Amino acid sequence: MATVDEDLKTFLQANAPLAAKIGSRVHENHVPMKVGLDGEVVMLSATPYIWFQQTGEVRQDCVADAVGTLPIAYEFALEVVAQSIRDSRTIGALL
Repeated sequence: MATVDEDLKTFLQANAPLAAKIGSRVHENHVPMKVGLDGEVVMLSATPYIWFQQTGEVRQDCVADAVGTLPIAYEFALEVVAQSIRDSRTIGALL
């Protein structure tokens, strides 16, 4: 069974207008990068891309709820990274 973060990534990648702008460059929690021998950080993802992370969950626990009851909602922060503010806003509007 897929987790909510996997479902979100799949949902974003399946959005045709969004995929036309960013391809499959949707990253969770971090953007792939490497550090060169000279200490320079090199991004391994071309721009534009989206990265996201879960920031919280919403619960409505009741006294009679079973242990391990799932949250009723999840909260995520998404960030669009592009070469220009205009491109970021255009992609953001597709979200």
